[in-house]
Amino acid sequence: MLVGLVTTGIIGGGIGGLLSSIVISKLGFDVTVFEEHEFIGLPKHCTGLVSEETLNNIVNYSGINLKEVIKAKFDEYMIVRFVSNRFNVALNLKFSKNVLLIDRVKTEQLLAHRAKDLGVNIRLRSIVSSVRVNQKGKYVVKYMSKHNVNNTTFSYLIIAEGAKRMLSSKLGLCKHVRNYYGLQTLIKVSSKHDVKAPLIIVGPVSKYFFGWIVPVHDELIVGIMDKAPPTEVYTSLTMLIRKYLKRLINTENFEIEEYFGGLIPYDMTCTLGVGNICSIGDASSLVKPLTGGGLYVIAKQIKALSEAFKGHRDNVAILYRDKLSPLIKALRRDLVVKRFIDSLGGYDSLVRFLSVFTNTLKVYDYDNLLGSLLSSFSMLTKEFL
Repeated sequence: MLVGLVTTGIIGGGIGGLLSSIVISKLGFDVTVFEEHEFIGLPKHCTGLVSEETLNNIVNYSGINLKEVIKAKFDEYMIVRFVSNRFNVALNLKFSKNVLLIDRVKTEQLLAHRAKDLGVNIRLRSIVSSVRVNQKGKYVVKYMSKHNVNNTTFSYLIIAEGAKRMLSSKLGLCKHVRNYYGLQTLIKVSSKHDVKAPLIIVGPVSKYFFGWIVPVHDELIVGIMDKAPPTEVYTSLTMLIRKYLKRLINTENFEIEEYFGGLIPYDMTCTLGVGNICSIGDASSLVKPLTGGGLYVIAKQIKALSEAFKGHRDNVAILYRDKLSPLIKALRRDLVVKRFIDSLGGYDSLVRFLSVFTNTLKVYDYDNLLGSLLSSFSMLTKEFL
């Protein structure tokens, strides 16, 4: 057990870093968050679709107001196949509980306010370049802020830097860094459109490709995720919007308001920590393999962090990894299945196969989407046979 003033540095001020700062601060730690950007929540990079359970966990850990962040609720997704320059609805996913669309920017800003209320020091425009261990076993963080180079020493570190994982690689936490690229647009629609539920778009363009259109009142979030370089993803998204969007939403009265996006890990090659360093979120390379979703994983990691940091233990990463062992096993199992799907042709082949048997699949657990789909399909085939 470490005694005296126990300091924790958190590198990254996204949802993972801010949630970490809140739960660690509640345990009596003196917490500092380093965020490279000028504003919390910006630039935008995520759509923000989560299950009710995951959002409730985030709210319970942080104490933010649930009603302030929910923008929309959905009880189904429509899977659309893009073949021969045409779109056809191939499959409906019906959810037993609503899927929520949250305002990611506002969520992170509310988390930051909550963290500050608890005494967390949030340093904006602070870029961490390196970490070294001093003779006392403490972590010396070197960072640049307002053109000045500074050094600060911490007893614990939490790496929440995102999918680039530059610092994680320097610390030896990540052997490889491989990412998808997700690019999105916010589109303003000036007349009535036909999109009532999120559309998931698959096609033979790439086995790694899928796109989405999420309705938010008089706006649409339109995006694409692929392994291709960002320039190619931008070209594909631009073509989807300019050439095909009007067919999908049945109106030409729309305009692009902004582009946003970012990297999404697909390798799961990073360790969750060593000594008194732990990683969280995309920095740990843990996401849901089928969709690239990370908020569910972060909620699980926050619970593990809270349990591991109780008592101000030394070598906290060991307990943190142990607490997350069931989650890691489940995600790695899903990754194996995802790679098998890719070997057969990817998302388009999966949807084409499932649509032979049914046009509707029930999803009982959005956070275990792959398992729910397999379970629903298994029950369906028993009835079919």
